[in-house]
Amino acid sequence: HGAGGHLNCLSELVEETGGKIDLDKLPVGDPTLSAKEIIGNESQERMGLVIAEEHLATLKTIAERERSPMYVVGEVTGDHKFVFESATKGDKPMDLN
Repeated sequence: HGAGGHLNCLSELVEETGGKIDLDKLPVGDPTLSAKEIIGNESQERMGLVIAEEHLATLKTIAERERSPMYVVGEVTGDHKFVFESATKGDKPMDLN
């Protein structure tokens, strides 16, 4: 992640297919941030990755071994939409075709 944080990084990963990101699963250090602030924060020490679900357990094992935080924050949808939504609060700061 660089400038634009989650919004920039994650949108680029799924721009050809579409994706849905669960706001509740994004790591947040400041609980006072709004949904829009969360998706656009400067998360420069993080990386985004799209990986097949069948390989997720292997990646989790490696992350645990390396003591590296890992978060599964969304999914590729194939519907050519890009959505950030909170599963618990219903907030949807972004829903784009």
